[in-house]
Amino acid sequence: MRGKLLKVTVAATATAMLVTACTGGNSDDPAETNGQSGGELRVYASEPASLVPSAANDEPSIYVIRQLYRGLIKYNAQTGGAEHDLAESIASDDHKLWTITINGGYTFDNGEPVDAESFIRSWNYAAYGPNAQSNAYFMKRIAGFDDVTAKDPDGDGPKTAPEPKAKTLSGLKKVDDLTFTVELKEPFTDFRTTLGYSGFFPMAQACVDDEDACNETPIGNGPYKIEGAWERGVQINLTRSDS
Repeated sequence: MRGKLLKVTVAATATAMLVTACTGGNSDDPAETNGQSGGELRVYASEPASLVPSAANDEPSIYVIRQLYRGLIKYNAQTGGAEHDLAESIASDDHKLWTITINGGYTFDNGEPVDAESFIRSWNYAAYGPNAQSNAYFMKRIAGFDDVTAKDPDGDGPKTAPEPKAKTLSGLKKVDDLTFTVELKEPFTDFRTTLGYSGFFPMAQACVDDEDACNETPIGNGPYKIEGAWERGVQINLTRSDS
């Protein structure tokens, strides 16, 4: 489905960043050069498949989700290098047991705190097989992944997969409100770099409780928030978030 409208309402400085991302920086927008604020950027794209971080793995979905959510890591637009975003530190002595501390003071648009628990519940929700999340495979390196998934015994046949042995990943442990540890199945040097992918973004408890409602009206923690609800086949309006 082509030509659907994604309209993002932002301040001039944010508009400049988004235009740069879309056009490589060649923009004649006066607001980009004279410091005026306000304005509107419209982006035409295919219809997203989902606006839930754990479920979306297509480009149109990820483009919108990256405006609505923030994660532990961001990627430098010029170098592509991984830089801390919400993370204060991500450290490991053996590349198997990682300790992650996030910066405090951030909230989701509904007022819920963005804390260690928000990442743990998001990753558990993504990994748990019965939730059928498209980004579950991003959690496969975490200890306990095999216990929260179950193989379908006959593929497309009539038999159903058994209930998983566990509902949460044994490799995720909360240390305090802003710190948690991640134990991997085996050492992985680049684990920190992968944490910038949108499948690792945190989710509000309200989204885990009602994924369908959150898909229509996302509860994000990013620079923009949805205005109204997703008008399928028509448009998604985003506006600057004060949270």
